[in-house]
Amino acid sequence: MTIAKQALNTEIDRVRRSGALGRSVLILRLFDYLAEHASAERSPKESEVAVAVFGRRPDFDPAHDAVARVYVHKLRRRLETAPAFEGAPLTLTIPRGEYRLALAAPVERAKPRGKRLAPALAALALLTLGAPLAWASGTWLVSSNAPAATGLWRGVADSQRPTLIVVGDYYIFGEYREGQQDRMVREYGVESATDLARAAARQPDRRERYFDLGLTYVPVGAAKAIAHVAPLLGPHARTVTASELTPAMIKENNLIYIGYLSGLGPLKEAVFSGSRFEVGETYDELVDRKTGHRYASQAMEAIENKGMYEDYGYVGSFAGPAGGRIVIIAGTRDAALSQVAETVTSREGLSQLAGKAAGAPAFEALYVIDGLDQLNVDGRLLVAAPRDQAAIWGTGGRGTHFPAG
Repeated sequence: MTIAKQALNTEIDRVRRSGALGRSVLILRLFDYLAEHASAERSPKESEVAVAVFGRRPDFDPAHDAVARVYVHKLRRRLETAPAFEGAPLTLTIPRGEYRLALAAPVERAKPRGKRLAPALAALALLTLGAPLAWASGTWLVSSNAPAATGLWRGVADSQRPTLIVVGDYYIFGEYREGQQDRMVREYGVESATDLARAAARQPDRRERYFDLGLTYVPVGAAKAIAHVAPLLGPHARTVTASELTPAMIKENNLIYIGYLSGLGPLKEAVFSGSRFEVGETYDELVDRKTGHRYASQAMEAIENKGMYEDYGYVGSFAGPAGGRIVIIAGTRDAALSQVAETVTSREGLSQLAGKAAGAPAFEALYVIDGLDQLNVDGRLLVAAPRDQAAIWGTGGRGTHFPAG
C-alpha cells in the first residue's frame, strides 16, 4: 500500500470514529460505500451510488431523482465541519462533481470578530433546558454537567415554569350528506372543536351537517423537528397540539412551538404582532415589512417536477403574557421545518444566531432552505432582528390582546 493510500485510510478511520458523521443511517451507509471504493482507481458513477446505497432500481435515471447528489452534498458538509487533527495538512473531502473520498487542504472557516466573539462562544458552550446538556455526534444530549443557558433557549432554561411542546396541527371534522357520514373536511378558520361549535352557532345549517370527529393531522416535518428538539427539554416536557392549546396553558407554561406557520393556532396573532414579517397571500409567503421583499415557498410547485426548491423557516423567541418564554420553530413546509430544527439544536446554528439578535429579549430570524421533496438539503440565515416585545400582547397599543379564558 502506498503512503498516499495509507494516509487516506487513516483519515477515513479517524472520521468514522469521531462521530462527526452523525447518526443518519443513509449518511453512514454512503460514507461506508465510498470508503470501500477509496482505494479503487475509478470513482463510482452517480447511478451506481443510487442503486448500491439508496436501493434504486438498475434503470435509475439521475435526471429524475437527485437522491445521490443530495446526500453527497450533505456528507461533504459533514466532512467540512468535522474536527481535524491539530496541525494536520490534509483532511477528508469529496471533490465537487465526483463520488469518491479524497484528501485535501482543510477548509478555511470564518472566525467570529470583535464583540461577537463572546456571545458566539457562549452559544457553543452554554445550553441547558431544565436538564444539563452536552454536545455529542452533532446533537445536544443530556449529561452530568450543568452549563448556564444562553441565546435562544435562555428564558426556558432559567424558568421554573413547566414546558409544553406545542405541535402545529390541523383540525378535521366530518360532514353528513343525505343522512350519512359522507366525508372529512379541513377548513381554514375552523381549527378546533370549539371553532366548529362557534361556526355552527353562527350558521345553524352547520349544526345539522358538520360534526366533531376528534381528529387532527400534523406535518411529516414536525416529527423530524421534535426528534431534534425534545432531547434538549429533558423528561418533564409535555406535548400538546395547537388545537388543544388554551389561554391558561399559554399563561402557565413555557411554550416551544414546532410546526408550519399556518398551524400556529392561538399563537398566530402573537407571532406576527410587532414582527418584521407579515403573512402574504397564504402562509406559504412572508412579506418583509421593512423592505417589502416577498419570500414565497416553492415547495408546492416542486411536487410535480421533483426538482430542487426554496422553502422558508422562521425562528423566534419572546416573553409570554404572564412571564413565560415562547420559542417558535416553524417552516412554510416540511423541508424548512426540519432544517430550522436542526439549526437551533446545533453548535454552528446557535453560534450564528448568537452573533445576530439572539441576545435581545425578543427576536426573530428567517432562513431560506434548499429542499428536495420533503428533504432539507441546506439552509442559510437571511434576516435576524430584535422584536418589539411591548407590541406582542397589546401593551404597546398595536399588538394582539391576550384571549380571555
